[in-house]
Amino acid sequence: MKCQELSKNLIESASPKLQKLVNKKIQLSEVPEKVKKLFDRGIVASTSFMIGLPKENQTDLRENIELMVKLKSINPFVSGNNYLYFPLPKTILIQKIEQMFNLMITNSIKEYEKSNFWVNNMNDLAGKKFRPWLTDDYFLFLVKFGFVFNDYFQMCNIDLKEESKQILNNNPEINELFSIAKSVNRPKRKYTPYVLDRVLNHEAIDLINDLKKEL
Repeated sequence: MKCQELSKNLIESASPKLQKLVNKKIQLSEVPEKVKKLFDRGIVASTSFMIGLPKENQTDLRENIELMVKLKSINPFVSGNNYLYFPLPKTILIQKIEQMFNLMITNSIKEYEKSNFWVNNMNDLAGKKFRPWLTDDYFLFLVKFGFVFNDYFQMCNIDLKEESKQILNNNPEINELFSIAKSVNRPKRKYTPYVLDRVLNHEAIDLINDLKKEL
């Protein structure tokens, strides 16, 4: 595992409104303290967020950014990943979406092979047809937003990719959303050791202190 050990926390959204929508029963106020406890033991946390949920707005997206900036201030190696909400058929949330937007989502299971939930490829826009409540413009906005989010909050976020810089330069709305993240806490260098490699090399391992040496 990278950076000693990895703990996965599916936050889904830092928006209380959207947490309620997806029936996610976690206390958002407790997340920073949990990340700190993990960091104090040399464990890196990875958090996940869903974007593209119905009734989502820029305030909800901003709350995701604000939470990640806070978590990075506790542990610069914590990572945050955006995923497009994957609309599984015959689920309660799909039924809610159909009611909210007066839709009938009738894609077959086989068709879902063409869908995706990642935002790491700017040219891969497959999946729009599976999210008919999103306009074309907003879907593209989310892909770009998610790309920048995943870049800003990757584990070793030393610098932004050129694609992210271009998105920020060309999209005032996205640039404004990430204004709070421009001073995000960053590690001093790229640090991705594997514990197994160190074991095989008979190197000493101090989970509590090794990670902090890299700050």
